[in-house]
Amino acid sequence: MRIVTRNSQHPRRGHTFLIAVTVLTICSVIIVSLTRTTLQRYAFADRLLLKTQADCIAESAILRASYQLAQNPNYTGETWNVESLKDDLGLAKAEIEVNANTIHVSVAIPSDAPATRQVRVERQRLITSTDN
Repeated sequence: MRIVTRNSQHPRRGHTFLIAVTVLTICSVIIVSLTRTTLQRYAFADRLLLKTQADCIAESAILRASYQLAQNPNYTGETWNVESLKDDLGLAKAEIEVNANTIHVSVAIPSDAPATRQVRVERQRLITSTDN
């Protein structure tokens, strides 16, 4: 009986392991990159939703100020708190200021969050003779 040894395979030891580790590393990098991109898109969508809500609250605050001016010509403004935001984020705060010829509104959502996590929107409207 003759024993055949394969000396040609000895220099290739570890190549399969090296290829497997390389492929797993590349797959891990791709998965981490896709996960990060997905999370960033969700965060952007949440910020866009808050911005849309802030825009709607700002427009409502301008209408509120116009109505208050029609009822009371001495109206100078107020702080208007709006509840029931998405996912119980807290209050939205609309600060309404009425000057001689303008209504200025500043909205912050959520109002109790740090400034870096808030969405802020400002609107200004000229008061015309039909407003009061």
